[in-house]
Amino acid sequence: MAVSRKRKRAGKVVKRAVVELPKRDLSKQWSLKIKASQFIYLKDDPDFLAMVKFGRAINALSFASTVVASWNDDHSNVGKRQYRRGLFVLAGYLHQTINIIRGVEDRHITMDAFVPLRAIAHDPKYAKVRKYAKTIRNYTAFHLDEFDEHENTKRSLSSLDPSMHVLMGADNNLIGTFYFEFADYLDYALVGSLFQGERTPEETAADITSSIVDTSFELLEALHAFQLALAKKMELEEYVYR
Repeated sequence: MAVSRKRKRAGKVVKRAVVELPKRDLSKQWSLKIKASQFIYLKDDPDFLAMVKFGRAINALSFASTVVASWNDDHSNVGKRQYRRGLFVLAGYLHQTINIIRGVEDRHITMDAFVPLRAIAHDPKYAKVRKYAKTIRNYTAFHLDEFDEHENTKRSLSSLDPSMHVLMGADNNLIGTFYFEFADYLDYALVGSLFQGERTPEETAADITSSIVDTSFELLEALHAFQLALAKKMELEEYVYR
């Protein structure tokens, strides 16, 4: 799977998907605090437990999306490293969030706000991106080929063409700018080889990237809407204060 920043397809330059960074406006900051006297009633509330689970998922998806957006147009070694690793992590969290949806759906399946979440977890429309996310999560996002057999690394190396490949680099003498680019290239190549079919590596990379980014953004919007619906259902205003 190629890792170029701009991908060529049928003579056209295919730009990678853009994630919009949130605008910082501290004048609009707000927070809700749990009333000490009401905390005991929330600890075993299944709706509150689901809210916390999905809150964790929102944090994870937002974190990874922000990393991708922050380094989207940065072609330094740091920029390439952050963007590519950010995509891996975003895909991993996307898969993990789908697992959460499936785990709590029996209780919430009748809620209108749950419909978009269930669609992402089950609808055939999202089958392709679910496969992408699961594969990236299992092979690259949270796994570093830690066993002595080096299975994934050897598998990727065996499929590479004998051409020039960038091994590593840095933007200056600081350790924080170091990037072992070849390792990420192998991970991209491994994932891409599983889904390429009749497509070119560039087409495969572009489709995987846009599918992961677009679905993650769609999922984040659906999660926020569901959190609001949960808050209304459990009358959260009785348990919190500003």
